Amino acid sequence: MLNKAPAQLNRFIVTCTFNSGSRAVFERAMASSGTALQLNNDLWLLRAVGTAGSVRNHLFQHLGARDTLMVLQLDAVRTATQNYGPEMDARIRAMLYLEQAAPQPAVA
Repeated sequence: MLNKAPAQLNRFIVTCTFNSGSRAVFERAMASSGTALQLNNDLWLLRAVGTAGSVRNHLFQHLGARDTLMVLQLDAVRTATQNYGPEMDARIRAMLYLEQAAPQPAVA
């Protein structure tokens, strides 16, 4: 029997333009995927298990035929924002760097 590696939590930027589908249905699908933070009208930061392709495959099922979707997987090290305010900056950093907040073991 093979041991499966634990599912890895990844970070994504998701952008969608709604031309024919339902925003509410899409947002419910996004919420069921993981933790989503809406950054503006058509842009979200998503923390979920999977790859950019698997997240896209899940989300596009909830879009209309003329809607567009892009999912970018992040390996971010730094962020820079302007006019988002300290609360939103803190929420973005918390989502991006959650794993890095844990204490690191000392290297001998």
